[in-house]
Amino acid sequence: MLALGLLSITLLSANPESQTRGRDPWVFRCVFEDRTRMVLITPKSGFWLAFNPETCGVHKIWSGEVDFRGKVFDFSQENSRAKGTFHYAAPSEIWRLPNPTQAGESPKWPSEGVEGTKDGWQFSGTGSKIEAPTMDLSAWRRVFVAFDETGRMGPFRVELFTGARLDQWFHSATSVERETSWQWNFKRIERPGASLGVTIQSSTPKKLRNFRLYGDQPVWVDAGGKALDVKWEGYELVKRTQGVRVRFSVFLDPNRAVKVVWSPEVTATGWREDWRFEGLPKGESIFLKRATTSDAVRCSVAELANSGKWTVSQNGSTTINFEVAR
Repeated sequence: MLALGLLSITLLSANPESQTRGRDPWVFRCVFEDRTRMVLITPKSGFWLAFNPETCGVHKIWSGEVDFRGKVFDFSQENSRAKGTFHYAAPSEIWRLPNPTQAGESPKWPSEGVEGTKDGWQFSGTGSKIEAPTMDLSAWRRVFVAFDETGRMGPFRVELFTGARLDQWFHSATSVERETSWQWNFKRIERPGASLGVTIQSSTPKKLRNFRLYGDQPVWVDAGGKALDVKWEGYELVKRTQGVRVRFSVFLDPNRAVKVVWSPEVTATGWREDWRFEGLPKGESIFLKRATTSDAVRCSVAELANSGKWTVSQNGSTTINFEVAR
């Protein structure tokens, strides 16, 4: 177990008070990569962090830009996504049905009355359907099914199964513009379990593309790997541009919470993350899971770099530095 005081020395960029932040506002919330109310932070132009309030963990860190899409930005049915070089990306996609590459193609999954076109899967009408593979979702905290559709004559019906038992179903929204316009749909799946099957069907001719299942895995766990409950408590700017403090709680049990403050900042060689913990009982620990960091990133905490896990065993403040190879 590593002490929280393990740090590395890096050369920091100019004082945050004099820095030009990536934009104004440089911390804000939006629908991002199919997730609502995400927190985007751009401490300097061309560098971004996305924080997920649902898991109280980092969703993605990258150099590049955000492709801003959606009603707020361009009146589209899309939503914003990261573009550039990814330094870290949390596990996200569970499965995705590949879009067709040629007309007349058949889906790779069991289907009836469905064939490929140049821009999506064409459902012929009554009885047409695609069955997704059954997956074990017990390791995921929240899960969504999403797809794009055309057609205003009738919705898709999405059915969720545990074995042969129908647990949930819902109808899609259908296009709000015209018969050939694409409409984005997504739905949160309540209580995903160890065996989930998904079927999508239509009683009218429609097209489908980007059919996918995605979600978030727990970030904070106990010594046995069991997910700990978390509670998002907001963020605050420090003198507008000096910095940002993201606040949340990690619960050891319903009556004991560890208060956490996370403050990211750009450095001359990458970025750093300042952490502060309060309320952790003596002799107990919580663990941060963060795997899949890019090979080009070096982390100052060996445990996190080598195992994708960081042991927090005492209260107080510490800093983790991340250096990006040029």
